[in-house]
Amino acid sequence: MVPEIGLAEVAPARRDDDEHRADGECEAAKLHGRSFPSRTTRSRCRRGQVGCSSSAIACLFWVSPQCCSYAATLEPGASRTLGQDFAGQIHLLRLTRRLKRMGRFLASAVLVAATLATSAAGATHFTLRSPGFASGAMIPVQFTCDGKNVSPALHWSTPPTGTRSLALIMEDPDAPGGTFTHWLAWGIAASARGLRAGQRAPREGTNDAGRIGYTGPCPPAGVHRYVFRLYALEAALKLAQGASRAQFLTALRGRSLAVARLVGRYCRS
Repeated sequence: MVPEIGLAEVAPARRDDDEHRADGECEAAKLHGRSFPSRTTRSRCRRGQVGCSSSAIACLFWVSPQCCSYAATLEPGASRTLGQDFAGQIHLLRLTRRLKRMGRFLASAVLVAATLATSAAGATHFTLRSPGFASGAMIPVQFTCDGKNVSPALHWSTPPTGTRSLALIMEDPDAPGGTFTHWLAWGIAASARGLRAGQRAPREGTNDAGRIGYTGPCPPAGVHRYVFRLYALEAALKLAQGASRAQFLTALRGRSLAVARLVGRYCRS
């Protein structure tokens, strides 16, 4: 709230050169019987988009201190410094409001940054590994078409908050005919922290070998990569047993909270 200011004489305030000039013009205007000072001072008074007035209350809307000084000189019995003091108080109020707005903006920015950092941290810490091989290492023969052709054991860290279900896909991006899908699995409980070697998932899709479930690495030549991706989902996938890769990927859209990744390699000797 702006404090009420009376019209009693107050002590002169410190002014800069422009304010001294404005006071002099106001005095000259009174001595010569003119209603307004020079055109230059009038233009300064109108910078706030409000014309000059003899009412000191109009200083609430004026930006230029010279304009308030001029208004105070025309008010009967008022000090020339009344408008300047009033302008200083209005400036302080405006500055306070700006600081409050900046404070709210900074608080919102900090909250958004903290939320993004938390989400990023959750995604970074969601990891997938196998006790059978290190990430980037060769997959043991027992998990391939040259061995028992069973799925490797998989372990993962705690998924992000809000996870309701997990889904898994294993693919060979180096296959001659394009990406080859080796395993589609879903319906895995959010509380689960792994699958044993050879363990079937609650629901499994049809791989590119035409069978439901897992089929191991079997590259025709050279070293191929095999990418396991584990999805933390905000809702369970509603897919029938034996669903295709296209159906699996379509069902994933808009449900994934985080993805954990593991890559193995294999070459038939």
